[in-house]
Amino acid sequence: MCARALSAFGLPLGEAFQLHDDLLNAFGDPTETGKPAAEDLAEGKHTVLLASALHRTTGSERDLLTGHGRGTRLGSHEMARTRAVLEETGAPPESRS
Repeated sequence: MCARALSAFGLPLGEAFQLHDDLLNAFGDPTETGKPAAEDLAEGKHTVLLASALHRTTGSERDLLTGHGRGTRLGSHEMARTRAVLEETGAPPESRS
């Protein structure tokens, strides 16, 4: 196989993997994923999921999403509110498509 064919297959596969990993990080159960819950959100990582949500938010919702990045764990209330905002914006289904 030529490199072009492998890239045409591998690059979209890698992107799909990353999008799914971002969803698992935000919404997955740590006992199943083996990763801390919402670690990417707490670190303020710029994921497609977050970018999609930020594109559709204003005011306090936007402040909540951009206020992460302190590198500290999100409290249960903050995590629940962040997940709710992500859901309300329609970002998760967009990441799945």
